[in-house]
Amino acid sequence: MDIFNLLKSRNYSFSQAFNELAEKYNAINMAQEYNDFPCNIHLQESLLDVVKNNTHKQAPVHGVMELRQAISKLYKKEYNVEYSPETEVTISSGAIQAIYTTITSLIKEGDEVLLFEPTYGYYVRAIEERGGRPIFVKLEYPDFKIEWENVRKRITAQTKMIIINTPHNPSGTLLSSDDLVSLQRIINGTNIVILSDEVYRNFIFDTKKHTVPSQFDILRENSIIISSLGRSYNVSGWKVGYVLANAKYSNIYRNTQFYQQSSVNTPMQYTFANFINNNILTDNCENNSIYKSKRDLFLEGLKDTKFKAIPTKGTYFQLVDFSEVSDESEYEFAIRLAKEYNVLAMPLSVFYHDTVDNKILRFNFALDDDKLMRAIESLKKVK
Repeated sequence: MDIFNLLKSRNYSFSQAFNELAEKYNAINMAQEYNDFPCNIHLQESLLDVVKNNTHKQAPVHGVMELRQAISKLYKKEYNVEYSPETEVTISSGAIQAIYTTITSLIKEGDEVLLFEPTYGYYVRAIEERGGRPIFVKLEYPDFKIEWENVRKRITAQTKMIIINTPHNPSGTLLSSDDLVSLQRIINGTNIVILSDEVYRNFIFDTKKHTVPSQFDILRENSIIISSLGRSYNVSGWKVGYVLANAKYSNIYRNTQFYQQSSVNTPMQYTFANFINNNILTDNCENNSIYKSKRDLFLEGLKDTKFKAIPTKGTYFQLVDFSEVSDESEYEFAIRLAKEYNVLAMPLSVFYHDTVDNKILRFNFALDDDKLMRAIESLKKVK
């Protein structure tokens, strides 16, 4: 099976396929989902302390209370919203597990779920496994904004859930307060649940701010917020996420998670609890500064090429238009870029359910300086 068919196969991860391409062509992997940055030294020291204290007993199924309390305090501090650590905060084995559990907890045969494309396949997989129907609404190209009147027209009596993702991967856009006001108006008086995927909430640039649905009364009662501590603190392999929802939806979620896993890694939970409670990097200024400098370096390098960047406002991904460089498809150009110039990027096409090809690639700029500079120099040579 060739790479094009592999990427379109639901039984094959496009991330896995592109990692294999990077190895095959010895390419700098800018298609990846992770970053090159080392674990924060304070986080390492906290983990060692936890391990030395022999904290290895299986954690409570909903998460250790210390971590749930720390997350509750964090959201009160950063967004002035309150979640009860006892009934409204649940720890998960990363964000993807939490998303899958949320969807399978709430969606049944015949339900419709609105998704904004470009989007991730694991949303769709979970919906369809429950017999639900994904309803795709495209973000408006080239700004990737939501046209809320189009959303309103897609709402039916079968609409059970709307999935939002902010900051949005892969486009790097953010939902504003006005966006969430529009969303609140749409679901007011309905039983529609909002699943808000906020894995990249700590990666926002240029004085922009992250707004959470729970800052709005109606959305607070009808939203399930999912995020990732591993992603926030550059240790995505630790696989610790969390779910915030009112007691009603938390109880539904917890009842499903109980049968999917018995608990989340105990030492990691205590480590994050200590880290957050010590107020180390909770405002994320240091991280944001590092990622912004990487983004700006990448954007500056692209000025000497025919590539056109669509500046990202959040995440550590940058969309790049190559239409003035080549008329090849996104797949073809991505593979040629890896083969001839040793730089691998992700075609935006893989994030759509149909044949959308705007000649855009997604680049991960969260690389060490040497890799990022070598990638920029290679891109300057592309013909």
